[in-house]
Amino acid sequence: MTTIKIFNDQGQATIVSPENLTFRPAVYGIFIEHNQILLLRNQETQLLLPPGRIVAENEEPTQAIRHYFRELADITPILGSLLFIENQYRQEDDCFWHLSALYYLVERPSATSIRFPEDANALTQPEWLPLDALQRTQFQFGYEAVQASKLSLQL
Repeated sequence: MTTIKIFNDQGQATIVSPENLTFRPAVYGIFIEHNQILLLRNQETQLLLPPGRIVAENEEPTQAIRHYFRELADITPILGSLLFIENQYRQEDDCFWHLSALYYLVERPSATSIRFPEDANALTQPEWLPLDALQRTQFQFGYEAVQASKLSLQL
């Protein structure tokens, strides 16, 4: 019998059979300006991840990332190219996910400003970080997509 080892945010493993997995796409935005990247920091683990979420049923990934950035930063981003795709196995709440993670390059529309809502209870907080100072060990996931974005933008 095939099983899959799934890790939660704290690194604890759970053995799951494939029948107990829910498949869904997830979408993330790689947002780079002035050699800085917008990332989220998990407040429990202090690890970094790109902004995004699991796509809801009957929702298009491109619409999901636009809606997410509207909620996160009060902008509707311009979507660039699809940079990277990876499979992820994650546990969130009591659900085990097999995710097909899509990473898009996003940019701010001209003449718009970013505003992050005040949410003291958020598990993740947005931060602008220097692109050149990032290391793989700082990431919960998404490091390869960041590297793909640097190649795409020739940075």
